[in-house]
Amino acid sequence: MRRRLLVLSLLLAVLLIAAFGTGQRCVLGTTTHVVDGDTFDLRVDLPVNWGDDCPVTAGQTYRVRLIGVDTPEVYGQQECYGQEASDYAKSLLDGKAVCLMRDTSCTDRYDRLLAYVWVDTDPSNPGCELFLNGDLAWQGYGNAISYPPDTLLLPSIRASECEAYKAGRGMWSACPGLPAPEGCAAGLAPTPGPAPTTPSGGDPCGPCAATDCNCSDFATHCSGAGLS
Repeated sequence: MRRRLLVLSLLLAVLLIAAFGTGQRCVLGTTTHVVDGDTFDLRVDLPVNWGDDCPVTAGQTYRVRLIGVDTPEVYGQQECYGQEASDYAKSLLDGKAVCLMRDTSCTDRYDRLLAYVWVDTDPSNPGCELFLNGDLAWQGYGNAISYPPDTLLLPSIRASECEAYKAGRGMWSACPGLPAPEGCAAGLAPTPGPAPTTPSGGDPCGPCAATDCNCSDFATHCSGAGLS
């Protein structure tokens, strides 16, 4: 079920990209600091054109906010499972190569880059294997959240959140009283599914250093490792 839902949502994303011409290239860089479960700092490693409205410069460091997923707070009034979500993000991101794809908006009101993020989780097989936004929802570390107009891959993230809820993963069992995710019926039996993995045959889009990987290729190839 998870495989089918996520593949369908990716196909939808590709169609939307083709229809609306979001063809900016992937931003390729290295994580320098993890703030919490859904925010981190990125050093851009290679020149990229992310659109005239969104200048991104190689060698500069930017704060990045994941699109479509919201993890519990760890600063101020700490929320249930916030520290676990932050620690998990650090375990995946610290010092790792990442690939970013934008949606409609460049930044949020805090001037953070808004992005879908894929992580190079296996240095021995260069490439961006894991779709982080969806993985956080799938593992039960965060909620799917809609911030229009940036909703391109929201269906995929919502599907992952629902699977985590039905399986009682992460915060769904650790934090009593959480409301059921939007569109996910309560009381359903858990739907088994594999954790996101690298597909056999490697990453057709090539390593994260491939500057010719445009967004439509990225959504179908680089992203496929985390969502297929």
